[in-house]
Amino acid sequence: MVAESVPNSKDDSGYQRLENQIVWYDNRIATAQRIYRILEVVQIVIAAAIPVASLIRLGSAVVGSAGGVAVVGGVTASLRVFRSVR
Repeated sequence: MVAESVPNSKDDSGYQRLENQIVWYDNRIATAQRIYRILEVVQIVIAAAIPVASLIRLGSAVVGSAGGVAVVGGVTASLRVFRSVR
C-alpha cells in the first residue's frame, strides 16, 4: 500500500491549483446566479405584462408571443433546477 502525500504547506503546487479551482468555481457560480436572477425578473415582468398588453389591445400576436416566452422561460428554469438535483 502506497501512502499518499499530504501537502506540507500552502506553497505546494497541488494545493495552489486546488485554491485556484475553488476561486474559479466561486466566480462561475456567482455569475450564473446573477444571470439566473436577471432572467427570473425578466420572466416575471413579461408574465405580468401579458394582461396589460391584452387590455390595451396590442394584438394577439404580441400577447401570444409574450405568453410563449414566459412559459418557455419557466419550464427551462424548472428543468435546470431538476437537473441539478439529480
